[in-house]
Amino acid sequence: MQPFSRVRNAFRRRYGEWVNRRTRAERECRLNHRRLYIFPTRSGFGFLLLVASLWLLATKFENNLVFILCFLLLALFVVSIHFTHATLSGLSIRPVRAESVFKGDSAAVELCLSQARPRRREQLLLRYGEGDPVWVSIAKSGDTFVTVLAPTKRRGHLDAGLLTIESVYPVGLMRVWTHIRLSLIH
Repeated sequence: MQPFSRVRNAFRRRYGEWVNRRTRAERECRLNHRRLYIFPTRSGFGFLLLVASLWLLATKFENNLVFILCFLLLALFVVSIHFTHATLSGLSIRPVRAESVFKGDSAAVELCLSQARPRRREQLLLRYGEGDPVWVSIAKSGDTFVTVLAPTKRRGHLDAGLLTIESVYPVGLMRVWTHIRLSLIH
């Protein structure tokens, strides 16, 4: 067992409880700055460590070219925050239909992703709980239909759980994500 697995599992459990309290079932969801979370990826933290090391190196040896490189890389990091956030911002999601399945099978939930203006959105990952992820790219305005598989554990009306939408586009330094609970019953 890994040394921090108990702490990691406790953190994930508490985070899941917090997300479940915070989200409510909706017929349609529009993503904005209040619903999106953004945090550096492992590569992003490594990048920041590299920039900090360059800054220390430039300070120690009083090298202006290394200072320029350091601040240029830091500017790239800040700009990537804005572009990564814009990947999901302004997107609307609504469920279209869900098929009937047997207990234990994965239900195919069709979602409609729509945007008012034509904007290129790359590498969107959609996933219900522990289900299989679906990668999507959107380039046109209007509606884009996507089918996501939701795992089922019991009979009856499907509460698909939380839909997670995330992206690390364009450079992979930042991860933007949101959790949505969509109401599948009309």
